[in-house]
Amino acid sequence: MAYKDSPDEVYRRKLLKEVLAEDPGPVELAIRKFVLQTEVTDPKKLALAEMAYSLARVLDYDASNSSAGLSKELRELLESITGMDRDANDLLNGLNGPL
Repeated sequence: MAYKDSPDEVYRRKLLKEVLAEDPGPVELAIRKFVLQTEVTDPKKLALAEMAYSLARVLDYDASNSSAGLSKELRELLESITGMDRDANDLLNGLNGPL
C-alpha cells in the first residue's frame, strides 16, 4: 500500500481526477441532467448540487459496501434541492434502466 502523499499515490489520484472530469458515470450524468431540468439558481441549492455530483461519482466508481447509505444521502440532497420527493425517487429508481 502506498503512502498517502507518495509520488505513486499522488499520480494515481491525479489520473483518477482527470478520468472523472472527462468521463462521468451514468449516475452522475443523470444527476446533472436532473439538476439542469430543475433550473436551480439559488447559491445554497447549487452547493447542494455540487455535493450530489460528488456522491454520484462515488456511486459510479467506488461505492462498494456503502452504496445503500450513499444512495439515501443522494436522495435526501436531491429532495433538498427540489423540495419534491417524487422527482428524486423517480430519478433514482430509473437509474437501473437505460438513460
